[in-house]
Amino acid sequence: MKKVLIITYYWPPAGGPGVQRWLKFANNLPNFDIKPYVLTPKKPNYAIIDRSLENEISSKINVISCPIFEISDFLPFKNYFNSLRTGNISQISDQSFFEKILFFLRGNLFIPDLKIFWRKKSFQFLKKFLQKNHIDTIITTGPPHSVHLIGLDIKREFDINWIADFRDPWIMLNSNMKFHFLSKTRSKHLKFRNMVLQNANKVIVTSEKLKNYYDKLTGNVVKITNGYERINIKYDLDKNFTITHVGSLYPDRNPEILWEVLENMCV
Repeated sequence: MKKVLIITYYWPPAGGPGVQRWLKFANNLPNFDIKPYVLTPKKPNYAIIDRSLENEISSKINVISCPIFEISDFLPFKNYFNSLRTGNISQISDQSFFEKILFFLRGNLFIPDLKIFWRKKSFQFLKKFLQKNHIDTIITTGPPHSVHLIGLDIKREFDINWIADFRDPWIMLNSNMKFHFLSKTRSKHLKFRNMVLQNANKVIVTSEKLKNYYDKLTGNVVKITNGYERINIKYDLDKNFTITHVGSLYPDRNPEILWEVLENMCV
């Protein structure tokens, strides 16, 4: 049986869309004769909590944890940073002077993200773990993309098979615009991203658009979209008309035209 180690920041009791992808993948890996291990942070600062997801973790998954230094716990105005992760923040044009300063400091001091302080602790932890346990493949999933830098460190130390899963793009995220990156900050992001793309044995993306973009940077990209489980759908849908949006509706993704169409249909 092959053994895979998944390194992820988001794991139950974390809620929101970020945790779903690899929770479901990890649950299904034993069906393909793959034994999953999952490394998560110990006592992380999750913006969204959904304890019901803890009941979905398969008993066949070995979950291990490593301490994380959550810098956001020691920063003033922590709620602003949690609001960013839930999409509940002001648009750039509506940001106050205070908000602009706050996000400028966040974006240009902590690269690639606030979870960068988990990198060293995880690397030291995994060095000991991998010396005692045979693992065939490691998988890193981001955001936060600092998780991929843990994979990069492990790849360099052990030359192990490494898969980097991009649930979202690294530098092209709409939310990054709110950080007011300096040119040198942007260059550092691109350097980190390219190091990951060039050293990972395989890169997974979630959309055709992102695959086409990353194909220009590396030749080892595959697309695996997010899915769903039919057994979890317990709602009686309207027989005549149902709209489903699978994802998050952030303030900067307000589909105003859709609302107008629905209003006209209801008249």
